Amino acid sequence: MKELKKLAIILRALGFKVNVENETVSFGDGFVYDNIFAAVDLANCHWDIWHEGSTFEVHFFNENECIYDNVYFSFQFDVIKQIFIDYDKYGK
Repeated sequence: MKELKKLAIILRALGFKVNVENETVSFGDGFVYDNIFAAVDLANCHWDIWHEGSTFEVHFFNENECIYDNVYFSFQFDVIKQIFIDYDKYGK
């Protein structure tokens, strides 16, 4: 969660709307876990970003259509760079 909060601060400073969300997910057998991710929005673009261990997982939507999901990055900078690439292509 710490890395997602750092990412959220950076993206907010760059003009993005970012919420770090925590959804509790439970299954019929009683297994429960916290699904923590950053929801990032700008114009008609939306990204959901998870951080697990040393890996960021990114899903990207444009006008509610999934453009890609399960794309992985090792560095926060790479996530930010990809967001700008996506926004440049789909958000303008």
